[in-house]
Amino acid sequence: MSPTTFLISLLVVTILAYVGHAIFRRQCQHRFDVMAAELKMHYAQTDRFQLTPRVREQLPQEMQADLVVKDVLYLQDAHRVRYLFTVECMSGDPLSEVRFKRAASLSEPRDRKTESGWSKMQLAKKQSCLFKQYLSLANHTDQ
Repeated sequence: MSPTTFLISLLVVTILAYVGHAIFRRQCQHRFDVMAAELKMHYAQTDRFQLTPRVREQLPQEMQADLVVKDVLYLQDAHRVRYLFTVECMSGDPLSEVRFKRAASLSEPRDRKTESGWSKMQLAKKQSCLFKQYLSLANHTDQ
């Protein structure tokens, strides 16, 4: 195989992987949009509410590596803001680390100046489907 053929092959595989990931991500975003509408919540793809520091405070030390908070569903009522989101991080010792991905829930007072009003983070029970984890947390109230 010539170097040019090899380079073109690598580029084609890379482009196909990128397109496949983009399609998968778009489908997930659509499912989150639908779920948010069903739950009368709003959807944000990224952590625009800066929940990551709050999540990091409540996770054990061995689960804080490469922490990402994404796919945030949120709802504001008169006194509190409730968040459902995905937590992704590395878990385990450096020789046997695995990617941890679970739905979680937090709530805070609507007035963010109050530090003591944050709820304890709840992680969904490990289930095969992330969307089922979101629904299980949506049906549970945390104050």
